[in-house]
Formats: sequence, C-alpha cells, structure tokens
Amino acid sequence: MKALLANEREASIAAQFDTALNNMPNGLYMINPDGHITVVNRAFSEMMKLNRDLAHGDVTVRDIVSDAIAVNTLSVASAKAIVAEVEASRAGEIVTIDASGSGERALSWTFQPMEGGGTVVLVEDITERRNAEAKISHMARVDELTGLPNRVSFRDEIEKLLAAPFGEASPSALLFIDLDQFKQVNDTLGHPSGDKLLCAVTARLRRLLRPQDFVARFGGDEFVVFQRGIHSTEDAASLARRIVDRLSERYEIDHHLVEIGASIGIALTSPNITADVLLKNADMALYRAKADGRGTFCFFREEMAHTVEARRVLELDLRHALAHEEFELYYQPLVNLKSGRISTCEALLRWNHPTRGSVSPADIIPVVEDMGLVVDLGRWILRKACMECMKWPEAVSVAVNFSPQQFHQRDVMTEVRYALEVSGLPANRLEIEITESSLLRNTQWTLDVLTQLREAGVRISLDDFGTGYSSLSYLHNFPLQKVKIDRSFLEDINTQRPLTLLRGVARLSADLGMTVVVEGIETNEQLELISAEGTITEAQGYLFSRPVPATRVRELLKASHASATKTVVPLRQTQR
Repeated sequence: MKALLANEREASIAAQFDTALNNMPNGLYMINPDGHITVVNRAFSEMMKLNRDLAHGDVTVRDIVSDAIAVNTLSVASAKAIVAEVEASRAGEIVTIDASGSGERALSWTFQPMEGGGTVVLVEDITERRNAEAKISHMARVDELTGLPNRVSFRDEIEKLLAAPFGEASPSALLFIDLDQFKQVNDTLGHPSGDKLLCAVTARLRRLLRPQDFVARFGGDEFVVFQRGIHSTEDAASLARRIVDRLSERYEIDHHLVEIGASIGIALTSPNITADVLLKNADMALYRAKADGRGTFCFFREEMAHTVEARRVLELDLRHALAHEEFELYYQPLVNLKSGRISTCEALLRWNHPTRGSVSPADIIPVVEDMGLVVDLGRWILRKACMECMKWPEAVSVAVNFSPQQFHQRDVMTEVRYALEVSGLPANRLEIEITESSLLRNTQWTLDVLTQLREAGVRISLDDFGTGYSSLSYLHNFPLQKVKIDRSFLEDINTQRPLTLLRGVARLSADLGMTVVVEGIETNEQLELISAEGTITEAQGYLFSRPVPATRVRELLKASHASATKTVVPLRQTQR
C-alpha cells in the first residue's frame, strides 16, 4: 500500500513538473553526461519547429541542430556555435541572429553545466526586445520630424572622422545654419506649417550635398552640414552661397507663399581639433554672420573667440551686478516750458564697474536682453525709481523706460502695482515710457494692458517717436498721454522742412490731448524754435541738465520748485 502511494506521489510530482515545463515561455532542454537529450519542453520544440520524438533519449544536440538547419530555424553558423558551447561543458551565453519569415529572429542561449555532468540549456526569444531597443536607440539619434541625424548622432560621427590622423584625410568644413524669419512663420501660420517648412528645408539641403557630405538637425531652426574633403576655403564658401540662395527661395506651405532666409557660420578642421571645438567655432562664426545683417555667411577667426570670451565675462559681471545691486540710477529732468520748472525726471541706468569704469546702457541692455535678465533688471529699476520719486516734490513725476520684453511679460500689471505699493508712490506720478516696437507686438494684448495702466492712473509715454515706423495711427489707437519726439527731428531745425515736420507732429499730438516733449535740446536757438508755437509742452536735453545721480537731482528739484518765477536750469550747474 505504501509503495502504491509513493508511486502515485511520484507520478503526481512528475505530472506537475511536466505541466510547469511545458508552460514555460522560454525553451529548455537538458543533456545528460553521455550527450543525449533527456528533457525538452514544448516551447523549445516550437521555436525550432522540431517534429521528431525526443522522449526516447537517443537524440543528441547535434541531431537537434541538424533538424533545425533542415527547417531553416537555425543557420549553420548558429548551430556550430551552440554545439561548441555544449561540448565545452562550461557556463556561458550566446545570442544567435538568423533570418525568419518576418525578418530576423534573435535567440539568447544560456548554458549551465550540472553537477555530475550534463548541461541545462535555456533559450529565450529576444527578438521583440532587441527590436524595441534598436528603435529606442534610433529615436535617440534621429530627429523625428525630418529624419535627419540629431545633435548626438552628428557629433559622434564627426568625432570618429576627426580621430583619424589629420594627414590621412582632406580638410573638411562644418557649416552651422540658422534660419532667418522662421519664428515669424511659426507664429503666424502655426507650428504644423512650421514643421512642414522644416521638412522642405531638409529636402533642399539634401539636394545641395554630395554623397560624402551629411546634414543634421540640431533642433528648432538650426541645421549643421559637414562638408568632407574640400580643396580650399572657396569650396566651403561656394556651398554656403548656394545654401543661402536656395533656402531663401519661396516655399508654398499650406497654400501660403513663405519666404525665409539663412545665416551660416563656417569652421574648418585642423590638426587635433575636437568635434565640440569645431561646433563651437562654427557657432561663433554664425553669431557674427547674424550680427552682420543675416542672409550671409562668415568664417570663424581666432579673434571671435576673444570676443566671445569677453562677452562671457561681461555676462558674469552683469549677473553679479544684478545680484548685488551694483547698478545705479541717474535722472535727467524734463522741463515744463510754460512754468520753467522740472515736471518729470527720467530714470536712466548707470553701471560703474570696478575695472571697466562707466559702462554705457547701450552696451548693457542688449546683453541683458539676450541673457533673459531684462525683466529682472527692469523690475529693480521700476521699484528703485518709484522709491526715489517719493523724495521729490509732489508735483514731480518719474519716467521709467520699459523694454519690449519687459512690457510684454504677462504679469506686467502686477509688477507695476507692486512697485507703487512698496514705495507708496501715487500712480499718477509714474510715467512708463515705451517704444514703437512695443506697440507692434500682439496689438490687442498691448491695447488691453495700456488701458489697464491708464485706468490705474499710470501715465503712458511714447518714447523716441520718429525713429521707427512712426505710424500716426499709434497716436489714435493707443491710450497714450505723452509723445517724446526724438532728437533726430532737431537736425537742421533752422531750415524750413525739419521745423515744419516737427511742428506738424507736435500740433497733431497736442490736438489729440497729449503732452508733447522734444528730446535732445542743447542750444537756446533750438529751444526758441520749438517753443514759438506753444504746442510743445516739455523739453529735455543738455541745455537743462545731463543725467545726474539721485542726490544731485534732488538739489535741482529743490532749486526749481523753490522759485516762484520761470527759470531754466543752467548746464554749468550740473557738471560738478
């Protein structure tokens, strides 16, 4: 009875083992010490498409691989590799890749010797995993939109080419291409149209290149071309000209005719240069090409590196200056021509660097804008100017310039309200000066913000009128309260035409209810000419005062508003 129960238990265990073995997702077979197969599961038989009965124990691994070769589930090379691993009786792993009906099949074979002899072989089909990994690797190295190599792939490829001894390869050129006016297309037609334009650009670039050249997309509207085996710099220049000309021709995108341009920076290979340095050099040359007016190309020169380094140091100094409030505000008075008193003072940025000395705002603002710090700097200027204005007579306002970037930040109203709140300055004593370029962007949003500012009591001044498009529609369409006529109107003002033009603009502005200011007054003759008709309300210029520090402007304001009679602040008083 006990023997019967033991046999039943053994049969049950064997059945469970057989069930588990044949439901494994991976293939498995076992080889005994004399080289014969003792166990084979269903998954392995299906992988190899084996039809013979493997249970009687007289089949060897050579028999199995021979059958697999016959039905084309293994190649001869793969079969030899498997037999070699089994006969070596050592732990190991190999991957076989063989043709199958749907492409290639990859199998992972793991060999594990057993105690007392024999081997267990585990087989896993890794085709899908391998394909997925290959797809991920491909996506990581290829730009999905254009199908071009991306930055990583391009860099690796030229790194290999540059690693070869310089004398064994002809010189090559790297062309860094930036599309001009692409952002406007994206903004006006939308990103889907922008994507189609990038694909059209890609097609044109490919047609311009030789088989040995290659092109990559670095993201956005940047492309890079590696021109191999050039004979002279003229080869690179010739290709750059063709690219600029071809990419500048019209495109038809979604039934719209589109025109863009291209600027190109070129760097040539040299002994021991790396891919990163080559790319950096081409990028510096591109920066110069864009500074030269766009739609052109420029070769890298060593002095550009010095310029870039100087710019980098300047940016570091600017960040430090902003973090430690090393800037200072100067103020230039605007004089009311009827009362002779100072009515407003314009806040102007100054930076006295420990080693650079006095740095012009013209050198500061463009760099700060490129760095994306103009909003932070503008916020500091606004609050500082409002707090300073609280120390002046109540009849005097402060004027603060807003760059287009600062004006078009989404929380501009919050910033203005906060500056007035922390300083305690009444809104009607703050003037915000904007330029025509601020009015060109997002017209409805601009109108809404200007209306909110005016309703809050803040005055809006159009600065440098006459230097841009100078559209008179601005004076009608936007809630402006002051127009500052640019100093360029004073050139040849003693002749009839400039004077007539200036007076016409002043009369129109005054008729629309706006205060009119003329900038750049330097002589009494200029003052007399602009004052004759009485349409100009205020004047600003060196005749009255240069920009001066806060302590000095308080003295000027005290002198101006202490007098009951009409006065003019002499220039000599401001030059202490």
